[in-house]
Amino acid sequence: MNFIYLLILYCILLVKALCCQSNSNYNLIDSAKYYLVNQEYEKCKSLCEKILKKNPREINAIYFLYASQQIKIMDYEVYNIFFDSLIFISQKYSDILKKELAFQKSHDSLNCLFYIASIYGNLGVIYAKNNNWPLAIQKSINSISILKEIIKKSPKYYQAYLGIGLFNYYVSQNFKILPFFKDKTKEGINQIILSTNSEFPFSYVAKNSLCWILIEQGDYYKADSIVSIIISELPQNSIFIRIKAKIAFEMKRWEDAILWSKKLIEISSKRNPKNYNDIFSGYYFMALSYYNMGKKNESLKACNLALCITTPEPYSRIDYINKHIKAIKEIKEKCQ
Repeated sequence: MNFIYLLILYCILLVKALCCQSNSNYNLIDSAKYYLVNQEYEKCKSLCEKILKKNPREINAIYFLYASQQIKIMDYEVYNIFFDSLIFISQKYSDILKKELAFQKSHDSLNCLFYIASIYGNLGVIYAKNNNWPLAIQKSINSISILKEIIKKSPKYYQAYLGIGLFNYYVSQNFKILPFFKDKTKEGINQIILSTNSEFPFSYVAKNSLCWILIEQGDYYKADSIVSIIISELPQNSIFIRIKAKIAFEMKRWEDAILWSKKLIEISSKRNPKNYNDIFSGYYFMALSYYNMGKKNESLKACNLALCITTPEPYSRIDYINKHIKAIKEIKEKCQ
């Protein structure tokens, strides 16, 4: 009896230990997601690597390890500079996840499919940013095919709607002038709105995309309402502060645009590495807002502050930054 009792006790303790280990992994994954949303990419990467040392087949850690690198490049707008490494890591992690897919069941299987589809979608964006449209379209179609398969299996897997919605929207915007082309702009926007019901952190990705589309559509009030709620939750997130500054600028609320531009510059200057993309965006909005208010001295001061910044490699090669520097120089000339 004592032996049987000890055997049962051992089994109970073993099950508890395995459950605790599983829960511990999920807690670490949740922490990695929070680091990602708060733009602490290296912390997210380190945590995922820690999880994978214990369990190399943890699909969530595999994907968020990839995401920590991919989203950082998206945030800093350095697609063209890190093109080769982006392609390499995207292919590497998609291959790993495709091998793991055969071992996944139920919701984990859907997650694995979604992660693969997301990487294909990111490849589509990377190729598009570098003007390789045939491969951009091919990878996007691969992604859409998988996302549709997920929705067919689980219609409430909301994060799958984002990729489909973005595809429908942007294809419609670029090809709607062609004869016999079916415009899916409204359908795409509705799918993106549906994707805002996604689980954390994908809900923030969906809301970010939705805000930029609403800005394109001129629906500034709705975009502002969404981003204001997010900033109350993530007050130091420069991705959404950038949107807030853009909305204020487009609505010609010059004082608000200056306020949010200053906040964007302040936060982006404290990041490691500094986000020069956001810094110059902030100075551009600030200088032009002052100019539009008739405050040429303040505008000139903002221009000079921006133009005193030495942009290090590789950021000095970013087209977006150079475009803003050029625009700031033009504002300065108007002020003199």
